[in-house]
Amino acid sequence: MTEKFNRFDDKIDTVFGEKINQLFDYIAHLKKRWKAIHFLPEKVKILLNRTSRLPRLIKWAISIVAVSFILGFFGQEIYISYQSNKLISGLLYAGLSPQDTHQISAYLTERDIIYKISDDSTSVKVAEKDVHTLRMALAREELPEQGQILTKLYTEIEDYHAALETDLEKTLSVVEGISQPRVYIVPALTDQNEEISAPAFILLSLESISDEHPRSDLIDSIVHLIRTTVHEIDRDQITLLDGANQTPTEAPLDADLIAFLHSQYWAERELEKKVRDILKDSLGIEHMEILINAPLMPRSVLPGIGELPGEKRIARISATVVLDRQKSSKEYETVTATIEKALNLDPARGDRLTVLYLPFDRTQELRSHQEAQARERKEFWTNIAINVAKLLG
Repeated sequence: MTEKFNRFDDKIDTVFGEKINQLFDYIAHLKKRWKAIHFLPEKVKILLNRTSRLPRLIKWAISIVAVSFILGFFGQEIYISYQSNKLISGLLYAGLSPQDTHQISAYLTERDIIYKISDDSTSVKVAEKDVHTLRMALAREELPEQGQILTKLYTEIEDYHAALETDLEKTLSVVEGISQPRVYIVPALTDQNEEISAPAFILLSLESISDEHPRSDLIDSIVHLIRTTVHEIDRDQITLLDGANQTPTEAPLDADLIAFLHSQYWAERELEKKVRDILKDSLGIEHMEILINAPLMPRSVLPGIGELPGEKRIARISATVVLDRQKSSKEYETVTATIEKALNLDPARGDRLTVLYLPFDRTQELRSHQEAQARERKEFWTNIAINVAKLLG
């Protein structure tokens, strides 16, 4: 047993002796560069030489402390590097052009924001918590020209659009002055009712837009963000609505034009309400999104025709109805026929109808229901407490 211990002792002494010699060499190297610590190597050597007369256990302890110091130094560097990589993990944009990458890099550098650029210079990452705020900030600068916010591959275009909607809603929710943003990416259809990658239009519903912020600038930023991330979409395919289903844009200065647009707006809302009520009452459909575009044509007052001045008629109707669950072929035909009859669609004047299926997020509806139940329970127990207090009087 003693012999094995001595062999182990010699091995430990040899290993740590080499480490100590390496430490001396490193300190000697530092001595040449920083003369302020020229006394350190000699002092350390004298101290370690004196330990030769101490028990070997103490010598091991000194050696272990020296090696632990070295390992701790490098371990700290590795840990800091790991934490840095872990923190800078939020994808700001991917699929960038060299010019966009350069401009985004300059923007972040100017503001002392830590970021990472991929080896091929096509993607930029920042801290996860800053991703959505920085996307909107870049959109105000009209950056980038084009990019991607999702890198995961989706086998179904429907899943891709759903993920894209969620990410865009998260980005818009950080904007001060905007509450409860909802994004609907409505896919285009071929003649065989098969989805294709290019969307037909995007409906962006904002519960409210604060009047404290310039609407035109904010809307331009939102439109740029959407056009950047949703490829093959044009400006006129993006519709923004506020909580009152009104387009939150600057009103024209022409009074007649304002009145005309108001007439068109209310005509479209009446048609949407008509379709909603009929689908709910006759087919029991509760959840739906309806978007109707019905441009008006002012009638001219002709001699001998009893038309009121300023009377208007609908030039054509373009209607899109989004349902939250798939229908059978027979149900689809029933829904389509019901809507066509309600709107009195006329193919001869260019009327169009599109019926789509898109699962809705009912999180807000569920939360409102839960809050209502919580209020009822609170009132119930409050009344009990009041009655008990009265009895105890």
